[in-house]
Amino acid sequence: MFYRYGSDTLHLVLQWYNLFAALWTAAFISATGDIILAGAVSAWYWTFNKAELPSNMLGSSVKRTFRYHLGTVAFGSLLLALVQLLRVVVEYLNDRINNLQAQNRILRSIVWFLRGCFFFLEKLIRYLNRNAYIMTGMVGSSFCQASQDAFTLITSNILRGFFVNQVADFVILLGKIFVVGVTTLFFSMSVSGQEEELHFSFIPILLVMVGSYIVASSCLAVYSVAVDTLFLCFLKDVQINDGGWRKPYYMSKNLMKIMKYENI
Repeated sequence: MFYRYGSDTLHLVLQWYNLFAALWTAAFISATGDIILAGAVSAWYWTFNKAELPSNMLGSSVKRTFRYHLGTVAFGSLLLALVQLLRVVVEYLNDRINNLQAQNRILRSIVWFLRGCFFFLEKLIRYLNRNAYIMTGMVGSSFCQASQDAFTLITSNILRGFFVNQVADFVILLGKIFVVGVTTLFFSMSVSGQEEELHFSFIPILLVMVGSYIVASSCLAVYSVAVDTLFLCFLKDVQINDGGWRKPYYMSKNLMKIMKYENI
């Protein structure tokens, strides 16, 4: 609480405003990164002759994003920030209810129901936003149109999407485990002979494990966006092309072998 500036009501309003601004800013930065990566990966996919790729696809994607797609980023991140703010409000109400001496079971049940609803709603918004950003980076459509197109493509290929997501999540999990394991192992070996200077090595090792996991998650998130982008590009490619000489597939030869497609 701040006691020098205005009334208590103003304090509360400004604190909620600052919290919402922080949530929106974080979501905006994350969405900007997603749409930039999606634009670069989709530009690679939709170049038929890979030898003719531009020298700086990432820079071109950055220019397109900041010139044409900031409205899409702002709108999608706004939706996510609103849902996150509602989750915080529910948690705030739950904390206030727990501090009351006379606890109402019905009220607590309602709060727990709202916590579950907003939790799954946030997951859904994140999933829809990710696919909408990918479609926007691919074809340049607006947020609503991109969400509709991505939802249509995914729902018409549910089994493929489930298989790709499971395989990608498993590989990314293995990558995180590998990075954390190797980093922790080397750090443990480096401090094993320093018992006189380091009396209790568990806390530094734990900090290295947590830090390496955060770094690995941040780096491997790039591959997660790339996999989702390639999958949606593949679905769009199959939808609009037939592999003939008039409409050949744009996918790479390796992807054709995996998916059992070929150009005639």
